[in-house]
Amino acid sequence: MRVRHMLDLMRDYRAGSLIYHTLKFCDTNLHDYPYVLQRFKEEKIPVLFLETERNGGNIEGAKTRIQTFIESRMF
Repeated sequence: MRVRHMLDLMRDYRAGSLIYHTLKFCDTNLHDYPYVLQRFKEEKIPVLFLETERNGGNIEGAKTRIQTFIESRMF
C-alpha cells in the first residue's frame, strides 16, 4: 500500500526517480527497501538508496552521492 502511494505521488509530481532515504538501523525502512526497489524496477524508475546516521555524520558523502545520482539522470 505504501509503495502504491509512493508511485502515485511520483506520477502526480512527475518525478523521474526516487531517493530512498533511511536512518541507519531503522529496521522498518530497511525491511521495506527490497520490495520498494523491486516495484520501482518493474516501473523502470531509478532508485538511489541513501542511509545516513541520525547525527548527520558524513553529510558530504551523502551530498556527493545525491549530486551524482541527479547528474546521471539528466542525460
